[in-house]
Amino acid sequence: QLMISTVWDVTERKQAEEALRESEEKLHLIIDTSPVGICTVDPLGNFVTTNLAYERMVGYSKEELRGLSFFDVTHPDNRPKNKKLFQDMFSLKTKNFFMEKRYIRKDGAMIEVAVHATGIMDAEGNTIFGTAFVEDINDRKQAEESLRESEATHKKMIANISDVIGI
Repeated sequence: QLMISTVWDVTERKQAEEALRESEEKLHLIIDTSPVGICTVDPLGNFVTTNLAYERMVGYSKEELRGLSFFDVTHPDNRPKNKKLFQDMFSLKTKNFFMEKRYIRKDGAMIEVAVHATGIMDAEGNTIFGTAFVEDINDRKQAEESLRESEATHKKMIANISDVIGI
C-alpha cells in the first residue's frame, strides 16, 4: 500500500492575509474617525458609503442615506452646477471637481460645505464611482458675512461723518 502526502507551507499566505486584514482595519478606522465627511456615490449619484462625519453633517443615518442621492441633500439652487460637474466627471471630461455649495439637512436647516469630488476608475479607465470629501464651512461663511456687514456699516458711518463735518 502506497501513501503519498503533500505538505504546503501556507505561512506566507497566512501572513499576507493577516497584513491585508490589518490594512483594511486601519483604513476603516481612518475613514470612520475622520473629521471630514466622506461619501461614495454610484454613477447616478446614489450614496453607496458614508462616514460618521458626513452623516452628522447632513443629519441622516447611514441607512437613510443609502436610499438617497447627493442631489437630495443639495440645495436646489446648487443642483444644476453640481449636476454638470458630476456628469463631466463621469464622462471623463474632468477627473475631479471642487465646489462650495449648500446642503439641506434632514431637519431642514441649511449648511455651507466645500466638496472635493474625485472619480474612481477601473482598470479600463472608466469611472465606476465617485468619492467626495466634504468640509462644513458654515462658520467660515457666517464670519465672512458678518465681516461684509461690518465693513458696510463702517463705510456708511464714515460717509455720514464726512457729510456732517463737510469733508
